[in-house]
Amino acid sequence: MKRILILTVCFLSAFPSAYAQEIRDTLTASSVEYARDLKTVPGVYGIDIEKTLRITTPTGEGDIFKYIQFLPGVATGAEGSSATYTRGGNMGNNLMTLDGVPIYGSSHLLGFSSAMPLDVIERADYRIGGFGGEDANLTSSHIRLHSADGDFSEFHGKASVSNFLASAKLSFPIVKDKLSFIGSFRISPVGLEYRLARNLINRYQQEVDSIKATVYDVYGKFKYRLSQDKSLSLSIFHSYDSYNYGIGMNGLSRDGLKWGNLIGNLQYDSFAESGYTIKASLSFNDNNSGQIQEKKLDGIYNRLEIRNDLKEIKLNVSASRTINRYANIKFGGSTRYNIFNPGTSREYAGDSKVGKDVRPFSSNRTGTFLTSIYGQIELSKEKEYLLQASAAVNAFIFPYMYSARVTVNPDAGILARYHITEAISTEATFDYKTQYFHTLEGLPMGWSLDMIVPSNEILKPEHSLQGYWGWSFRFGPNHIDIGGYYKKMHNLVYYRHASDVFNPAASGWKETTDVGEGTSFGGEFLYNLSLKRLSAQIAYTLSKTDRKFSLVNRGAVFPAKYDRRHILNANLEYAIISRPKASFKFNATFTYQSGHWENVANCYVPERNIIDGTTVPVVVISAVNDIKMPDYIRWDNSLSLEVKRPRCRHNINLGVYNTLNRHNPSFIIYNNEKERWETLSLIPIMPSLYYSIAF
Repeated sequence: MKRILILTVCFLSAFPSAYAQEIRDTLTASSVEYARDLKTVPGVYGIDIEKTLRITTPTGEGDIFKYIQFLPGVATGAEGSSATYTRGGNMGNNLMTLDGVPIYGSSHLLGFSSAMPLDVIERADYRIGGFGGEDANLTSSHIRLHSADGDFSEFHGKASVSNFLASAKLSFPIVKDKLSFIGSFRISPVGLEYRLARNLINRYQQEVDSIKATVYDVYGKFKYRLSQDKSLSLSIFHSYDSYNYGIGMNGLSRDGLKWGNLIGNLQYDSFAESGYTIKASLSFNDNNSGQIQEKKLDGIYNRLEIRNDLKEIKLNVSASRTINRYANIKFGGSTRYNIFNPGTSREYAGDSKVGKDVRPFSSNRTGTFLTSIYGQIELSKEKEYLLQASAAVNAFIFPYMYSARVTVNPDAGILARYHITEAISTEATFDYKTQYFHTLEGLPMGWSLDMIVPSNEILKPEHSLQGYWGWSFRFGPNHIDIGGYYKKMHNLVYYRHASDVFNPAASGWKETTDVGEGTSFGGEFLYNLSLKRLSAQIAYTLSKTDRKFSLVNRGAVFPAKYDRRHILNANLEYAIISRPKASFKFNATFTYQSGHWENVANCYVPERNIIDGTTVPVVVISAVNDIKMPDYIRWDNSLSLEVKRPRCRHNINLGVYNTLNRHNPSFIIYNNEKERWETLSLIPIMPSLYYSIAF
């Protein structure tokens, strides 16, 4: 684990004004602007894409995950990362989809940025309760992204650059009013930046050497209008991350990490005169990740590779119809075929570099089918009430021994709002959700190296039962939401090798995974102020989240790793200049979170190896997650300038991430030289720059 943390520090240090953080022994014992209607319906938060881009981040460019981390009910993982834990769930219990297609690998830049370019997203929302019938195969949250269409009449373009990303977007008609195209391309110059800045990095220079990185994503969408109310679209998305670095002097050891997505989606949309809206799509999804380690010891070249693959073909059909001014129905279904091949490995040892003698990858290949059928009804009357109820039946087919097994599970969701007065309303949600794909999580960075494995006879489908009740108050420009939730989770997975970034034991994940349950409950508060020049938001979460596994911590209950008791996010934005042709804004964000939980080895006990009789040290941990890390505090500031010209628009964001230069500890590592445990801080004060020109 120490190697990859050092690699992360070095990458963040590539920006000239950042620097590698000193390990500090501080272990204790035990720009953002939101729309006026941030919360449109119970459990659902609308996301403003343009305003998301102005969030101050380490990479210089805002993304969906950073926006979500400011909302109530959400805890974050490591410093600056895109890891999110919603209402006590695991990171793998969150689902992100693009036009209904899951994005299984959703990160860039070692988890510090999203893999999905926001320039091609038309609208997005974040759902944490009151799930609809089409929200399938999840138990915590759903980030729904809807792509934009290309312009059918004019040519448009955009180019942008930030600390670690450069991008370009094009939108134009191929056949006017008939066929359009929209596309984007992003690439990160982080490898070049590191080489230019390596002389400024001296603490780890002898330990990490010759870093190479390739990071990019590309998106394209064609849309063809069959008629005034029918259309056909084809979209392709590909993202890729690859990191290769040497450890030690003279290149005696080299490590590599990589992951990527390839998604294709063919979609048909129809708006019939009968009142039905029909959507049908056929998609292909290929998500893969891998790790490689090379070592030369006593003249022998050793090579170990571990790979994870997930392929999916999915057919989805839905229909909706407005019955009358008060009622709307929606129904549909989906079926998907998945091929899982997690934790496959191969190794080589010889006198020279790997060649024809390399053994093929081992195989953990498993094929599964998941079919869901759902129905949903919505009753509403403006400023009086809203009621939505949905139900679904899921059938999951997986291999067992020499036959196939079928498990059938229901899903259900209810959301309701009743307006007591024009300014006061009460709202509630209830959800029972099932998830069939388990994520064996590694470091809490939000990256895509985590193994995704299917449910089987031992790893049963995960279930969550969640209820929420709250109140909403609206007085002029002030909007307050306050409420509480209770959530019970069953068949959660616990991966014992989560702290090991590169471990040959990953190929034996079946023997190191335990199944248990979890409980989370708490209160959530959200305040929004929206004036002509001033906007402010305060989000606070008070919660408690526990885990229990029969084979972990002697079966006793222990706090979840990211059970952050108090989470407070505050944001203020003031428009210094607000004119039709120019705007100049100041933004300040403050974040406070209780420290997360860690566990360390209390001692080492000698144990006899049953194979060759040698003695090996065995780590002894008295209790799981019994060490509470120091609290997390961060303050960010930014200035944003927008200038509109007749033919183009310029945007400049200048930000300072972690203005206080606070060394927030993210991990515990063992210092062999000093023989003690120490905390590692990842990100110091870091300036950020984002510039874009749109035409």
